[in-house]
Amino acid sequence: MGGKDLIFPKVGYFFVCLSLMLTTNLVHADTSTSDGALAGNSLRAVLQRVNCIEGELSCTNVLPPLPRLGNASALDGLERAYWAQRYFEEGKLHRAYLALLQVPKSWWKLSKFREMEKALLGQLGLVSGTSGLRLFDGPLLKHVDRWIGSALEQITRSDSWQVAESAWFHRHQSIENLISRVRADLNAKSLEKSVRMALADRQPKVALERLSTIESQVNKPCWWWYLKTKALRNLRRWSDAQEVLVKGVSQCRPHEPSHPWLLLLGTRIQTVRGNRSAAFTLARTLKELYPHHRLYDDAVYRLIRLHLSDANGLENALKLAQEQVAVSTVGDRVDDAIFQVALALINRKQWTDAAALLEAACRKAHWQESDGEEGRCWYWLARVRSMSGDDVRSAYVNLFHAYPYSWYGLIAAQRAKLDLLSVRDIHAAYQASKRDELSWVLSELDAWQAQGNTVHAQAFIDQSKALARHLISFEYVPIECPNLGANACLHLAESIQPISTLSPPMKGNRKRLAPYFPKAYRRMVRLQSKRQNVPKTMIWAIMREESRYDRAAVSFVGAKGLMQLMPQTASDMARSEGLRQPQLFYPPTNIRLGTRYLRFVQTYVKTSWVVVPPGYNAGQGALRRWLNRAADEELDLFVENLPYDEARSYTKRVNRSFAIYQLLLNQTPYSLIGQVGELTNPR
Repeated sequence: MGGKDLIFPKVGYFFVCLSLMLTTNLVHADTSTSDGALAGNSLRAVLQRVNCIEGELSCTNVLPPLPRLGNASALDGLERAYWAQRYFEEGKLHRAYLALLQVPKSWWKLSKFREMEKALLGQLGLVSGTSGLRLFDGPLLKHVDRWIGSALEQITRSDSWQVAESAWFHRHQSIENLISRVRADLNAKSLEKSVRMALADRQPKVALERLSTIESQVNKPCWWWYLKTKALRNLRRWSDAQEVLVKGVSQCRPHEPSHPWLLLLGTRIQTVRGNRSAAFTLARTLKELYPHHRLYDDAVYRLIRLHLSDANGLENALKLAQEQVAVSTVGDRVDDAIFQVALALINRKQWTDAAALLEAACRKAHWQESDGEEGRCWYWLARVRSMSGDDVRSAYVNLFHAYPYSWYGLIAAQRAKLDLLSVRDIHAAYQASKRDELSWVLSELDAWQAQGNTVHAQAFIDQSKALARHLISFEYVPIECPNLGANACLHLAESIQPISTLSPPMKGNRKRLAPYFPKAYRRMVRLQSKRQNVPKTMIWAIMREESRYDRAAVSFVGAKGLMQLMPQTASDMARSEGLRQPQLFYPPTNIRLGTRYLRFVQTYVKTSWVVVPPGYNAGQGALRRWLNRAADEELDLFVENLPYDEARSYTKRVNRSFAIYQLLLNQTPYSLIGQVGELTNPR
């Protein structure tokens, strides 16, 4: 889930009680679905759970484990969808969300599941807002408005500005005093909002100027310390940020809204400054003071990363990761934290411990993984088992069917030796088997329809029949936007139908994929591809992931244009191309210089194009250092071990798009398997 803007929900009860109810996501046991079977779950057993009254001893385990990835039965999915809807209607939001995450990913092609997720995340306060606008449009400002309105109403009815007779006004001494307090409060909130807007607009200097207006105030609010620390951090003024941080932590009181955010920001700053013990103290304080806060998972992530940075900290990190798996903590950083521990075990070749942790982690209901990175947990569980000598080809095949547009799905397909150019028949048979199973479940539900059922059982039957019919008859509606640019068309397509819900790129649906993977600026791309000897599919992949084809894009650090070139890099490439004062927002120039830099990085490290993206993102020097350190690592492990979060995610997304663009042009994707030092470009 991305950055978290400042929103202050009261999330409610914690997740320990939920671990007994919902502890799986997509897969579980080694059982598989056979024709005519319901993965060990009879319809009778499902209806018994549906009729279960909460609080009864028999209701302790409402949802049983799901089968392994790709083998979950249709009835499993229908039951999860039912509980998600039922819990949502009953106001049990955490349970509803955990159940929703266990609905098969392929079913999310129906908008009802995406809309339910959006509503749940909004009500749980787990959706990032924009510059804290929800805070200022929320109950606080409305309360202040009512406060002012009440005061003004009293003023208009009174002959005197002093209304000492009123008990309510007696509390505020005078109307003037009341209005003064309200105005001060509104002024503070207005200032806070304007500072947040400046930071959101990537103007930290403006934010500091606005904050300076109350610099001399004795008791500055906690948000002031947090936002000033953040502005200084954004300017990379680490020493000043650390100084303000220390003062702010001493001034802020626990449970002030900005306090947990200041603690989290402090862990990052102290880590950068090399104060590991101070960072650990702040992260531990955040975890202990705010067990129900949305930043709890961030605290866990920071603690685990700090443990792993210690030569002897793996044992403590593993213990903390196991605790979070046991209680099914929900958060967009928990899975990252747990995976980092598993990765440390993999790097030490502790296959048994790594497999045990991954098995437990994959079974828990967790947040949706990042775009292009779905299936990470299950991919690495299969990899670890393969290192122990197990035959995991079926796991790789199932992973590809579940996540055909993911880095992990595509690399799994290569490990399963699937011919991605002729995968049509394989996937068509897979989809047909799923439709047949839904039809069979539908007939079973019809048989139970005539029997006397309880209210809950009848609701389950009605909802499941409607959902099954919808899934069976569902057909994708091609998205066409001939009058929109590539950037607008891409955003429109993803807002209507997420790419993760589509079938793999094959002959029958390649036109449907055009809005998702535009081949924009074809003439320019073709020209520079030929001049620089760079695959045009790589150029398109870079543009798609760097700027989403926004020719006017500017990053936080100042990268510009379609291929997000830093000014210094652009100047260096322009000199080699004989250009003066390159206009980076002019597509022909940006594509020319970006392609030139791609060629420069590839020549510098002399390796396959699939290894180039981290160098394009972090610099060719950084990539050479990483290759010198780990030339004998497999590409998948090399990418996971990249020290920069941004470079790691970027590499996966670019190579995902690179492979799909190749498939759309009927080209065999470059190999994603092998040691990075030995990978070469096909001739």
